[in-house]
Amino acid sequence: MREDAVSNGSCRFCRRRIPTDWPRGVLPPGTLVGGHYLLGYYLGKGGFGITYRALELNSRRMVAIKEFYPDKWCERRVDSKSVSIISQEFDYGKKHFLGEAEILKSLIGIPEVVDFYESFEENNTAYYVMEFLDGMSLRDYLRSRGERISYAETLRILMPVILALQRVHETKTLHRDLSPNNILLCRDGSVELIDFGASSSASSRYAETFMPVKTEGFSPPEQHVVDRQGNTQGPWSDIYAMTGTIYRCVIGENPPTASSRQAGEELEFGSCILNRDQIAVLRKGLALDRRQRYQSMLELAAALTGCLHGSEREAFLSKYPQLRGGSRSVPIPPRPPETVTSPRSDSTAVPDSHSGIQQEEEPLTARRVLAWCADMLLFLGIFALIWTQTGYSIWMWLAVGTGFGWLVTWIMTASKAAASPGQLLCGLTVRSDNGGRPGAAEALLYSLMRMLWPLAPVSLICLLTKKRDLAELVGSCRVGLRQKVQSSASGPTDKRTPNPSAHRSPLLVITDGLYKDSVITLEPGEYRFGRNDRECNLVFPAENTDISRVHLLLVVDEQGRVFATDLSTNGTWLNGSRMQKNMPVQVPGGSSISFGKERMLIR
Repeated sequence: MREDAVSNGSCRFCRRRIPTDWPRGVLPPGTLVGGHYLLGYYLGKGGFGITYRALELNSRRMVAIKEFYPDKWCERRVDSKSVSIISQEFDYGKKHFLGEAEILKSLIGIPEVVDFYESFEENNTAYYVMEFLDGMSLRDYLRSRGERISYAETLRILMPVILALQRVHETKTLHRDLSPNNILLCRDGSVELIDFGASSSASSRYAETFMPVKTEGFSPPEQHVVDRQGNTQGPWSDIYAMTGTIYRCVIGENPPTASSRQAGEELEFGSCILNRDQIAVLRKGLALDRRQRYQSMLELAAALTGCLHGSEREAFLSKYPQLRGGSRSVPIPPRPPETVTSPRSDSTAVPDSHSGIQQEEEPLTARRVLAWCADMLLFLGIFALIWTQTGYSIWMWLAVGTGFGWLVTWIMTASKAAASPGQLLCGLTVRSDNGGRPGAAEALLYSLMRMLWPLAPVSLICLLTKKRDLAELVGSCRVGLRQKVQSSASGPTDKRTPNPSAHRSPLLVITDGLYKDSVITLEPGEYRFGRNDRECNLVFPAENTDISRVHLLLVVDEQGRVFATDLSTNGTWLNGSRMQKNMPVQVPGGSSISFGKERMLIR
């Protein structure tokens, strides 16, 4: 039969190439089992069984066949179909395997549970035949979507499974191994629940013992010990695992193991966009104490749907009308004693007085605006403050702040944080179109848009403000200069004869620069030149970065002598030679002083 099924190294029915390297114990393609099932590719091999793709020869229907093959308890020679038992545990395991088949048979009629066809014993082991499902696991789907998806999409995928588990529990059956690995997304759009290998049921004489099942992050604490009576395990056990699966979808990571949480590790909600109601539902479903969890899948489904709002919620309620009578409030389980404080726990903690979904959700728009303001204050405000202290160009510091903000936002958006500092502070994250964390290129584009578009209005405001301040400043300085020039030109107002021996006040003639062609009479006193309008007599615009805040000091004594002191690191030149900083120098008449673009003469 094998020769009929395999032709030129390919399957004669599906035309796929047959590989030559098979794992130990796997039956080769073309093997006939059960009298009318022709095995093809093996789909997977676990510690207790092998699943094959097969063709039912009578109906030409594609099926999946699971073979009991615990490689620790049996072995198979390459040239034989039969297995050789090497452990007494084999018979007990085979009974439990047949119990899994009985459970699937009892669940026929639930569309979201893989269909069961038949079971049989052959080759010294056992087999059961089930529906062949073409698709991918939820775990692989999450990997293809950047490890996480939105809350609404998670419910769209898992709600049929949650309601199917309600029907499963009504048959006194527990799955006990729910995780993204055992939820299959089929090509036809349906979602199927698979792998009842760890399940227990009152309907099966082989699957009544509650043996330990530990799926990291998804198994509740009561499944970590032997419970032969089943007193501690129930629908709440599957509810813990289902809530852990939802947590994996929206957070992007498996929840901490039950043992780690019992040791003090906290659930992490800081890197996702969830409102407080949704966080409360997940906390309740993942409560370590089984009595504080939801007690039925229908109750969990109603609470999950109640956290939606608007059209999304109405769409779910119209599709699943049985949820309309569900609980609308979300009691919050008491948190275990905290031995380790999470740095994000304050931002995600839910007050005990919170009344659940009856309160309105905090508007995301307000949080986004607050996050943007926080980013602008961090990246532009801080650098603008530096400008006020250093005196360099405001445009240079705005450019530095924008560049630094773009770099930090890009790195943080593309990293696990998936948010800028302001968004992280407000509990927001950035998601790509597929609901996952954005990649480097997408994060780069997002950060550029986030940091550059606010720069246009900020720059316009700064420009208009500076132009207004500059016009007022230059106008006031020119008025002051004009008054001094007029007073010096009008001469003394008294009628006394001037004393020829009295000294004449020196004049400051500005030959180039902002105040070109201005003449200032230097009366006895101090004259400061610079950009600080509070300390200086002659003030220059803040954009003149080659002039310091207080650049030059001129002192005129009672005899009319002029002394100049350079106070700037940018330099001041007297008669072409650079002056020493903080060293007063007498300036004789006819000398020239220059700094930046300013030129002036002392007469």
